[in-house]
This record gives sequence, C-alpha cells and structure tokens, in this order.
Amino acid sequence: MSILALEGKRFLVMGVANRKSVAWAITQSLEAEGAEVIHSVRSKARKDFLQATAISAFSLVEVAGAFKPHLNNEASVVSIGISSTDVTAENYGYMAPIKAALETSSYNLAKSFGADTRVRFNTVNAGPLKTSASAGIPGYLESYLYAEKLTFRKQNLTTQEVANTAVFLLSPASSGINGQGLVVNAGMDRNYFDNEVVSLAMRPEQKK
Repeated sequence: MSILALEGKRFLVMGVANRKSVAWAITQSLEAEGAEVIHSVRSKARKDFLQATAISAFSLVEVAGAFKPHLNNEASVVSIGISSTDVTAENYGYMAPIKAALETSSYNLAKSFGADTRVRFNTVNAGPLKTSASAGIPGYLESYLYAEKLTFRKQNLTTQEVANTAVFLLSPASSGINGQGLVVNAGMDRNYFDNEVVSLAMRPEQKK
C-alpha cells in the first residue's frame, strides 16, 4: 500500500484546461494511486479583473461552502498559487494580487473550517511553469528562462513536480499541514546573487 493512502478516495479537480496543465498532472497522479477523480472545467476565457478574481480566487470560498456538508471530516483542499505574489512582474499583470487573494482565502478557510471539522486547506506556491496559460502572457518566455538561471539546479520545475506536492497535500500523509503555502520553485527565491546571473546582468554596465 502506498504511503499516500489515496486508493478508493474521491477528488474534485478544477481547471483542467489541457494535458499541459498542473491540474491534469494532478489527475494522472491521483488516478495512479487508485483514486477516483471528478473534473470541473471552465472553457470560456475571462478577461475582466473582477471575473478573473472570482474564478481564480473567490470561487474557492464558494465551492468550499457548497461542498462543506458533503466533505469527509478528514478531507484536504489544495489550490495552486505562485511562489512570489509579493514580487512585481510587469508581464504577469493583475494575476499576482489575484493569486495572493487565493492564498489568503485558503488560509481563512482553514481557520473557519477548523471550528467544527478537520478539513484542511493549503496552497502549492509554484515557480514558473510551461503551461498553455503561461504561453499567453506577453514576455513570459524571457521571465521563464531568467527564473531557470536562478534555480539551484539550473532547471525549472515540471508540472509533475508541482502535481506531486499537491497530491502529497491531498493525502493523509500530510495530515499535520494546514493553512500553509508550500513553495515549490527549486530554490529560485534563494539564489538572486548567483554568480552567472550577476555576471550576465552586469555586462551592459561594463561596456559603458
């Protein structure tokens, strides 16, 4: 038996856009562990800030409230955030504050549900990923390659690595983790002064 003990359990995975998405990788991993997966998908694109906030952040509150009577007392709810909501990225637009709202909503749900259940809420705060959604962000490729140079291993995350963390949080093996955001970014935020990155950044200055 797997340490994750997910066999026979039922999970709702939201936001499976395509086979490149983290949600799809999570689905594959859950099913490999013998779990049953139900999908909920929004196919129409949303451009307005309020709509994006409702879909990417506050829908968690609405869904959690609606499902509360049906959740197992030991259930786990996991959301996918980003590793650096406090860093301004010009090309990411308003998604950084929206993801910050998602994290805050998750932590507050952990508190409110904790009053009468043992249901857990956590977020996986991931570094840059190659997904169809990210491909639509202007200038994302340059940011992705820059982030890769900041990782300790000089290789960005895979969606499967993010999915693995999410599946761990969904499993009983993570029963002691609640109201947390687990950063998964291969050390990107601890390596700003990497010699190679500093050298590349200073080359234009050296030519002056």
